[in-house]
Amino acid sequence: MRSPLLVRTLLAAITAAALSQPALAGTAGPTTYSLARKAASAGDMSTSIHRDGTRETIKMTRANGWHSQTWFDFATHKEYAEDSNAPGQCSVIAYTSDGPPELLDPIPAAFAMAAQIPANAPRNGKASLGGIQTSVLKMPGGGEFWLDEAHHMVIKANIVMEGNPTPQTMFDLSGIRFDKPDAGMLAPPAHCKPIAGSANAHGGHAETGGS
Repeated sequence: MRSPLLVRTLLAAITAAALSQPALAGTAGPTTYSLARKAASAGDMSTSIHRDGTRETIKMTRANGWHSQTWFDFATHKEYAEDSNAPGQCSVIAYTSDGPPELLDPIPAAFAMAAQIPANAPRNGKASLGGIQTSVLKMPGGGEFWLDEAHHMVIKANIVMEGNPTPQTMFDLSGIRFDKPDAGMLAPPAHCKPIAGSANAHGGHAETGGS
């Protein structure tokens, strides 16, 4: 997953190009989607995300066999979690935000980036990314963005970093699907037990050994 610092860098690149021009209209990002991502860094981490409205589940796995799964209920403000390091155990803590965790789910960042694109930014044709139809936008300085205008979110972003004229892919959600996920995968296990701790969209903590 991309860090908040990288997201801020991408937003800064878009904002610099906007030059106070009116941004694209839009009030909310998509709330039903599935996405699988794999990063060669961070222990070869693979992440799968499934969301439908106020419920979301995120599963992370590594090549060494470690895996964890977290379920979020944004309506009841609860976070449920299992980890292969503690087999058979599932915890519940308070989750105080109304939306997804920004460190794990990149969709809010994709929507935020789209909101910063100037409304009159020139379109440079169309492109299909993983079956998603996008408009291609080229920014001053070499940046390039693939905008899903139907869902008002950036699917892919290439930017030019200082000292390197070759555009680098810094954001890529081309595997996203907007189909409704199976309801069963969004339901946490029945044996989850409350423990001390809380979390929100920006992070949190939990105390081990709770009842």
